[in-house]
Amino acid sequence: MQSSPGNRTAASNGITSRRATHAKRFVESFNGRLRDECLNEHLFRSYRHAREIIEDWRIDCNLNRPHTSLDGLTPNEFATRSRMDHNVNCASL
Repeated sequence: MQSSPGNRTAASNGITSRRATHAKRFVESFNGRLRDECLNEHLFRSYRHAREIIEDWRIDCNLNRPHTSLDGLTPNEFATRSRMDHNVNCASL
């Protein structure tokens, strides 16, 4: 049985098929949200306009929207908490 190019790439990078499958699901989920919540909702006048709208959506997604995969935190809150935990752990060494 011949492996697909994607599988060869994942295997050559040491990524297990389980992790590659998880990553693929994440990307497909993200792409679906971007398409449904942003791209399908706007008629872009230019590339610049598209970049502005997409950037606004990205900022909103990262700063204001809680993610179930992050236990209900926004990505920004999760990153801040992770940095604080790291600093506390370093201080106790």
